[in-house]
Amino acid sequence: MDANAATKAINDKYTTLGGSTGSLGAATTGKLVEDAKTGFHIDYKNGSIYWSAKSKKAYAMFGAILQHWISLGGPKSSIGYPTTDENVGVYKKGRWNTFENKAVIVLAGAGVHCCSGPIYDKYMALGGPGESRANEFYPTTDVQRTSDGVATFQQFSGKLGPRIIYLVPKYGAVYIRGDIYKKWMALGGPNTILNGGHKLGYPVCDQTQEDHPEVNLTAHRIDFICNTGMKASIYELVVSGSNPAPCIIYGQILNKWLAIGGPTSRLNGGSCIGYPSTDELGSWDGARFNKFSSGAAIYWHPKLGSNLIYGQIYDKWMALGGPEAKLSSGTPIGYPNVDETGSWAGARFNTFNSSDYKPGFKAAIYWTARHGAVLITGPVYDKWKANGGPEAQLNGGTPIGYPIKDEQDDEGHICRFVNFSSEDDGGVKSSIYLTPRNEAVLVYGQIYDKWMALGGLGSFLSYPITDETSCGDKGGRYNDFLGGSIYWSPKTGPYEHKGPLPDTLGPDCFYKAPQTPDGGIWLPCDASTNQHVQFWSNGTVRWWGNIHADGAWQYSVIDTCTMTDADGQQYQFAYRNTVGGYMDKGDSEDHPWDISKQTDSIRLNWRAIVARMDVAPFADGQGAGFWGNLYGTFKGLFQDAGGVNGIVAIAGAIIAAC
Repeated sequence: MDANAATKAINDKYTTLGGSTGSLGAATTGKLVEDAKTGFHIDYKNGSIYWSAKSKKAYAMFGAILQHWISLGGPKSSIGYPTTDENVGVYKKGRWNTFENKAVIVLAGAGVHCCSGPIYDKYMALGGPGESRANEFYPTTDVQRTSDGVATFQQFSGKLGPRIIYLVPKYGAVYIRGDIYKKWMALGGPNTILNGGHKLGYPVCDQTQEDHPEVNLTAHRIDFICNTGMKASIYELVVSGSNPAPCIIYGQILNKWLAIGGPTSRLNGGSCIGYPSTDELGSWDGARFNKFSSGAAIYWHPKLGSNLIYGQIYDKWMALGGPEAKLSSGTPIGYPNVDETGSWAGARFNTFNSSDYKPGFKAAIYWTARHGAVLITGPVYDKWKANGGPEAQLNGGTPIGYPIKDEQDDEGHICRFVNFSSEDDGGVKSSIYLTPRNEAVLVYGQIYDKWMALGGLGSFLSYPITDETSCGDKGGRYNDFLGGSIYWSPKTGPYEHKGPLPDTLGPDCFYKAPQTPDGGIWLPCDASTNQHVQFWSNGTVRWWGNIHADGAWQYSVIDTCTMTDADGQQYQFAYRNTVGGYMDKGDSEDHPWDISKQTDSIRLNWRAIVARMDVAPFADGQGAGFWGNLYGTFKGLFQDAGGVNGIVAIAGAIIAAC
């Protein structure tokens, strides 16, 4: 070794530091001391200057740092000679020397600690003790081994809060700090057991900062890989003022969030989903969820997977009671089984499932700009979708649209129903009723309007029992109701019919055969509960009812129908039959009758029709009979022209499209 070179370098350093009046003070021996053939040093009142044969440079050491180095072995220690003079920081007046073999000894506050090896490399890569005046940080412990023996670590402190560097064999030295470090420790540190039995373990990368200036989002993040291979992360959203508490997200919910685009994933309306605002939390029936800074949430269920829900649909679901909310069937609504999804005309929806988690779903919440979020469930939903959903073209071409209110009870609690609309004015254009028979029935258009005008469920018709149905090829439509029917044709509009047609009509009865054998359409003119007239689209007239017999038995009866067209031409049809039955003590008896006649002239040329029905006098002279005149136009309103023997006045009619 070159003692002269060492002496010169040490003296030059001493002079630079102020000599005897400087920080080192006077020399205590003034002699050059050799250090195991690796270097030399000279001791002074307040410290020492060491020269290394390896670096050929001299550096000063003082007080506690010098004593700590000496306790480690000094020049003979594994960290070697100093490579800097003692430096002075700002935070807590920290002081430090670095050494030849990747080490630093730091004095901060009352403690002095050595940092070496891969942890030192990470420390220095992060800026070391002189990172910056704003962010400098110092070790607060020596390097230690974790309780499970898996890793070594060293703790640090600075203006940005506590920090820690872990040396993990599989991942190297990784850095974690501040509130994220506190969160990890609060969870249980590396021994944290997550839902499903996954052990969280150690960070696999440095804590990083994510910046998304395009959407004004910033967050800190640390990642983990559990002992089972499952991924987990802790995020801390950065906001002005105090940051929200960091949150952990993991497993399938983490995977879902990242798959849809992570924090910058755009929701409907343009906002971003943001960062987790809660830890993964447990919910009813084994589900798990995280909420996010946008107000959105991702729910996971073992049988449904992970699905995104947000905005007014999420608010509606929560307002209903969340997954445990009972539907009208008594079944819980359950969890979303699809992400919020776009639909026709700008609508959005989530479907839900619960209980048995069979394929399909139990309910849906649809959102539209006009009506907000609306719940639709069970048979009503099934009927709506079976008819084509919101885009389904009703008779006349109007789409059925979306539900405008939740499924509700009528005032008499007879049925449950949902109203639909596709119009800008939001008016009801159709409804689906869930009847006491648990059948969902669709009513819409002019038939719906007519039913409502009659009083809806409170009318004599009560609830619908068939969907609106086409009757033949002339454009006629009808709905059957519990108490009757409403028929509609393009030229006459809707007319109601009270009660079912008589069973005595047999196979030609409207309820049993909506189309006649040759493809015609029966459309009603309701005279009373006892007598009716129908005008058939191919020109046939049909009338039926009860003949009132007073004390007669097996007498001949002649029934006639006379029709007069616009030119005064008359068309008469006759039918001869025998009334059967007998009278007891002068009481009366009614007998059913049913007559059909046809002429092409009726459908070819007419505007006004007069129908006359006569019963001939009985042979014993006891008169019995009735007549009625029916008048009509294409608009289909008929009025009674008179009658005898208790005949009930004609109330209305529907004229076929001739």
